[in-house]
Amino acid sequence: MKEIELSVIICTRNRAKLLEKCINSLLPQCTEEVELIIVDNQSSDTTQEVATFAKKGYQNLIYAFEPVAGLSNARNKGLESAKGTWLLYVDDDAYAKSNLIERCLKIIREYGEKFDCVGGMYYGYSDTALPEWMDTNFGSKVKYADHFTECPYTIPSGGIVMYKKDTLEKIGGFDSRYGMKGEEKNFGDETDVQLRLAQRGARFAFDPEMVVYHWIKPEYVSLEWCLRRRYLEGSFFKNAVKENKFIRILQLVRSLAGAVFRRFPKAIIKLITQRNYYWQNLVYEVLEPVYFYGGKVFGKSI
Repeated sequence: MKEIELSVIICTRNRAKLLEKCINSLLPQCTEEVELIIVDNQSSDTTQEVATFAKKGYQNLIYAFEPVAGLSNARNKGLESAKGTWLLYVDDDAYAKSNLIERCLKIIREYGEKFDCVGGMYYGYSDTALPEWMDTNFGSKVKYADHFTECPYTIPSGGIVMYKKDTLEKIGGFDSRYGMKGEEKNFGDETDVQLRLAQRGARFAFDPEMVVYHWIKPEYVSLEWCLRRRYLEGSFFKNAVKENKFIRILQLVRSLAGAVFRRFPKAIIKLITQRNYYWQNLVYEVLEPVYFYGGKVFGKSI
C-alpha cells in the first residue's frame, strides 16, 4: 500500500443526507495515497451508518467519534486520526468538484515544500431561489485570483482548505474556544489557526481550481442572518486581536456616524435611482459596519 499523502477530513453533526452527498462526490476520486476521515461530532441521526456503508467501498475510510461538541474539537480529532502529510478539510454540507483530489495532490507534489496552507474556492448552491435583493453570488467565496498564487493568511476559508499536518500540530491545532458548538453559532476557528500560523512564519496560497459547491442553509437567506454574521465576525476579532477597548469604542462611534451622515444618504439615492437596489440592500449597506464594530465592543469575551 502506498504512503498516505492526503487525509480528507469531513467533520459532521446530524447531517446524514448532506454527508452522504459529500462522501459520494469524493469517493470516486480517492486513490491509494488518499484517506477519507469522517469525524462524527455527537450525531444522533444515521451518520455512523452512512460512514459504515461508505467504508465497504473504500478501504482507506476512517470513522472517528468526537464526544465533545464543537467544530474545533472535531477538526482536532481529524488531525489526531490522520496519517497524511497534508490535511484537506471539507465541510459536510459541500460536494466536491470531480477533480478536487487530483488537484490537491498536484499542489502537494509541486508546492508542498513551499507552503503550509492552501485555500480553495467554494460556490454556493441553494435548494430554492434566492430572494431578489440578494446578489446571485451570495454564498460563494470572492475569488482572490484566477491562478494559483501566494496570499495573505486571511484568504483560505474553512470550507475548503489544506494544511500541512506537522505545521498544524506545532501550534496545537484548533482552539476549542472558536467555531460552531452544537447549535451555537460561532466563527473564527480557521482564522485563528491561520493567524497563529502566520505569526510563526507560515506561507499561504490560494488556488481557484480547488473547488467545492457549498449548500446555503435556508436560515442564512435573510437580512437578519447577514447582519448577525458580521456581528459574530466582529466578536471573533475582539478576542483574537487585542485592541484597546477605547479604540474599539471609537471605531463603533465612527461607524455609527458614517451610517447616519455618509452611507444612509448614498443608499437612499441608490434606492431611488437603481432598479435592482432594494430596501434590504440599503439596510445592510448602512448597518453592516455598525454590526461588525458592535461585535468588537459588545461581543462575548472568551
